[in-house]
Amino acid sequence: MKNIAIIIPAYNPDINLIEIINNLISKNILNIIVINDGSKIENEKYFREIKNKCVILKNESNQGKGNSIKKGISYLSNLYSNNELIGIITVDADGQHCVEDILNIYNTLKINYKNNNDMILLGSRNFKTNKKVPFRNKIGNKISSFLIKKLKKIKIKDTQSGLRGIPYKYFKDFIKIEGNRYEYEQNCLNYIIRNQIPFKEIDIKAIYEKKQKSNFNIIKDSCKIFISILRT
Repeated sequence: MKNIAIIIPAYNPDINLIEIINNLISKNILNIIVINDGSKIENEKYFREIKNKCVILKNESNQGKGNSIKKGISYLSNLYSNNELIGIITVDADGQHCVEDILNIYNTLKINYKNNNDMILLGSRNFKTNKKVPFRNKIGNKISSFLIKKLKKIKIKDTQSGLRGIPYKYFKDFIKIEGNRYEYEQNCLNYIIRNQIPFKEIDIKAIYEKKQKSNFNIIKDSCKIFISILRT
């Protein structure tokens, strides 16, 4: 039976990564690819904890989230044909995505496949009701959503969510999309809009705890994202 793979880019992860893997396995989601994106030696222990539970790919130096996602897609493209894999779900390593939301996108991808529906699924956080959302997430998403609405005439509530479902059909194109860091996800949205690919935003929870660490640089990475929107 065709399945769905999970891709988790991980740079200097913590205990959240182990919890994500265990939660996914508890729901019988077993095809998991983790990319160690040049993490520090002190963080290697978290990868050792999960090495027998998933596939771990490694970048010797930090290449960025976009590079890691493309590395995972390339790995799966070489391993499976479109007759063996429905698609992938990208999941952040910081524990922000709850297993129920991942499972919802997982099941929706399966239903869409049975109905010959190649729609891309975008996890969409509610920034209005969640008071714990960090300022960098709120302001960055608000600006990018505004720019897309004004320039592309399309409304996307959450432009920077890392929880996305991508059917196998788009693998080759997503590998070719420019960007190695956080701007890659915006470039993917640009590609979806430009090629009029059907997509659906699915409401998800946003879990923010003090112990979570973010590698997002609010100035540097936000500028790359905004430039990506303006130039296409």
